Amino acid sequence: MAEELENAALDGNHEFVIANNENLVEKALKLISDINLLLEEISSDNQKHIKERPDKGTLIKLRTACENYDMSSIDAALEELEASDYKIDGDLIIWLRENTEQMNLDEIVKKLSAVTG
Repeated sequence: MAEELENAALDGNHEFVIANNENLVEKALKLISDINLLLEEISSDNQKHIKERPDKGTLIKLRTACENYDMSSIDAALEELEASDYKIDGDLIIWLRENTEQMNLDEIVKKLSAVTG
């Protein structure tokens, strides 16, 4: 429809554009509305649980995995931590992910030793 309107405008067929433009706008608005509904549905299906703070046991598992350079256990622990949002220390999870990607495992061990004792 948009291409037809564009070609009509380029050809100077303003009557066609005037007669059909409103229909295109209505269909575009309907499409946008449908997309927004779908995005809302997807978003509500994928909401994370909110916890008070990251699980200390999982943080210890992550620290141990980093000490042992055990990447599969590191990935598993991070996945577990990233499955939730946190009221406290949520920024720690972001920091852990960034430092894992940069292979700063010694830094992670230091930070988690301070956090977990």
